[in-house]
Amino acid sequence: MAESDAIHSLGIQLQRGDAATPESFTAIGEIRSVDPPEMSRDMIDVTHHGSVQSWEEVIPGILRSGSITFTINLVPSRTMDQQLAADMSDGTKTNWRLIFPDTSTTRIDFTGYVEQFKTGAEIENQLTADCSIKLTGAPTMFTT
Repeated sequence: MAESDAIHSLGIQLQRGDAATPESFTAIGEIRSVDPPEMSRDMIDVTHHGSVQSWEEVIPGILRSGSITFTINLVPSRTMDQQLAADMSDGTKTNWRLIFPDTSTTRIDFTGYVEQFKTGAEIENQLTADCSIKLTGAPTMFTT
């Protein structure tokens, strides 16, 4: 039986751009989990009374970029944690990078808006923030 080529997710990074020229990116600190965006395409139902044997007919519609969701260990005094909350309340459109921990350093570059910054404070647990970024426009995948 062949060995798996699976890659451990430890070390994945989400980085926020600073909008400078040239742009530099800073990693979001202490990410506990990340769920990359789901890419999908809407389908438009074009079924009509003459459709063969009453089977539905569709054509491709709008591409949807989805949202990236992630959870961090919240440190309220940390600059980037404050920036995430500010980006959400200000409606700031920002460039982002999701960098995978593979040997090729695969990454997804995208633009988006922070749409959620939800803090959590359970007894006998650390402070957390559940966050999401709604992508706008086409994401780009790179392998370096």
